[in-house]
Amino acid sequence: MASNAKTIPRRSSTLFEKSGATVRRLARRISLSVLNPREKAPSSVVTVRGGTSGQDVSPPPERSKSRLARWTALRPPAVSSVVEERDEELIRSATPKGMVRKATATVKEEDEEHDLKIGWKIPKARVFRQVRGGGQPELDVTPLVYGRKANELWFPTGDTLIYLCSKSESHRYAPSFKLSGATLCKKSEFFTIALSERWQEHSALHRQLLAKEDAKHILYFPPWEDSDDPSEEADTRRLDSESDLHDLLNQLIATRNFFAYLFGRHVICLEDPLGASMLSDFMDRMEMYVLGSNADIKARPTREQTLGEIETWLRSKAIDDPRHAPHRLIDTLMISERYQWTEIYTEAFIHGAGRYDFLCSLQDFTFVSPATRQLLERASFSIKARVYTTIDSLHTFTFPILSNLRPKRARRSSRTDAMDIPRAWRRAYEKFRTWVIQYYTAIFRVKSWPPAHFSRGMILMLQNDFQALYELLVDETPDRTDSYRRLLSQVLTDFDGSTNPAAALPRLPSLPPEGSPLRDRRQSREAISVVLLDSYNVGAGGGSNRFVEAFKEFERSYGTGKIVTKSIEAREGRWCLVYAVLSTLRGVVVEWEGLRYRWGVEYWLCAELRGVPPWLYRRGSGERSNSAFGIESRTESALTMQSTTTATEDGDRTPTNRRSVFG
Repeated sequence: MASNAKTIPRRSSTLFEKSGATVRRLARRISLSVLNPREKAPSSVVTVRGGTSGQDVSPPPERSKSRLARWTALRPPAVSSVVEERDEELIRSATPKGMVRKATATVKEEDEEHDLKIGWKIPKARVFRQVRGGGQPELDVTPLVYGRKANELWFPTGDTLIYLCSKSESHRYAPSFKLSGATLCKKSEFFTIALSERWQEHSALHRQLLAKEDAKHILYFPPWEDSDDPSEEADTRRLDSESDLHDLLNQLIATRNFFAYLFGRHVICLEDPLGASMLSDFMDRMEMYVLGSNADIKARPTREQTLGEIETWLRSKAIDDPRHAPHRLIDTLMISERYQWTEIYTEAFIHGAGRYDFLCSLQDFTFVSPATRQLLERASFSIKARVYTTIDSLHTFTFPILSNLRPKRARRSSRTDAMDIPRAWRRAYEKFRTWVIQYYTAIFRVKSWPPAHFSRGMILMLQNDFQALYELLVDETPDRTDSYRRLLSQVLTDFDGSTNPAAALPRLPSLPPEGSPLRDRRQSREAISVVLLDSYNVGAGGGSNRFVEAFKEFERSYGTGKIVTKSIEAREGRWCLVYAVLSTLRGVVVEWEGLRYRWGVEYWLCAELRGVPPWLYRRGSGERSNSAFGIESRTESALTMQSTTTATEDGDRTPTNRRSVFG
């Protein structure tokens, strides 16, 4: 007879448990020997039927093989065929590693222990804990996936075993956590009921496990429920794709983080974007097991107290840090707005405004409330406008601070009209501007000014340098009786657009007394150095700031061989540029005082917070209102937060439906 071998389509290498009877039935339907490339199929005899006689006709003789064919037959197969027995049907899968000469088909007994096999790489999780040198350590989450003991939440003195599966499939896996039942009961009324004798009925196998582990209680936390019938036995770790593996990991990690929060352990999260829903998954468990169960119980903390503790804990563990997890930023915005966490929401809003274009490209951005989306859009456009204006001015370091005034050659001893300005100011301003461009061309290592791109780091460096120079030169108690001092104050006020006439003025070198021969004497380098050092603020200048030290050398070189009056006029002209640069940079570097995560990012964090947070501007509240945001009332928001199975009006994700811990 001809071979009955069927061609099995190539499928995923993920295996599921099947009964031994089904495996044996499928094994009889195919010829295992044909799958072996080194073993020839037996020669068959063709019987001719339907003729006048049942004569057996032998097949024609085989053609002799070529030398290449004989040499190829001696080589081992490039890819071995292995029959695996634990799928819905026998799989003919390729084995990329190693060469197996003979195919094998092994059938395991029905009562053998369940062995989960996953055909994809299990990603490691990051621990929210800062280590020396920066970064976050990794944690292997394989025990969570395979249903094994997790050492970080296994307390030898605990009396409650936690399974990360349903009760019907607990015979396949081992408990993952061993915790203190008394601590659980203190945290939530839910565990007080779950650990009562009424719900602690165990099978003989579980009673043996309790005796072995010296425990009293067992709780079950399945990641999700596949079937609507809880009595139906289903494998909650059934994986059909790599995305299913990531979804399973997120649910298991959320349960693990929930217990880590209760027992003061570090929480973990998958790398972005796999762990984008980390915070919402965690709060789903808090709603189900703590916030919802403790409601209306006088002996328990109120909902507001618990939410306040969670907000403080999130900030202390830097879980709300959005710098290296832009996908988790959307989740942070949603959860902080739902629970009205002002600091977390404001921090996430500022980072979201700086990365607005990226957030708009994400599919989950539609889950953000309309009010937050509108505020982010407005803040993003405001940032772009201010950044464009600032960078355009820095291209040439040209500011309209002295352009509107009529220049006039004037001596300091003469009386000058308020709208006239000495040419020495303009010359000093232009020379100082040229020197600044040359300095930063060398510092930023660009061939010519301006650079092709102004990054946020470059702008912050300019701000730091000019602020240090400002502190070095500013006069805390200026004398405004001098006509030139009043003129300089007017120039600065007109440029800044401020109504305050008392603009900051610089300290000036001491001028020799009137009639002294030293007044018109040209200064040597040593002499002008002493005069200039006396005009600096002691202990200011940012310590060892390179820009400040270079400026001091620039002033000494300019004042050498000139009278002191020239150095005074040059100081006033340079102060105009310092004031103009700081006033221009203020629009892009002034950030929220409570901003914690400001370093290590290249996007702008200068978002305007007008209308933030939106729940303070809700229509009908006792505070300020803005009808353009369309936020629901506080009562509707509270009712929405209490429900964990339906989506909110603003488009929040629907939490996953899970089976009760009672099994």
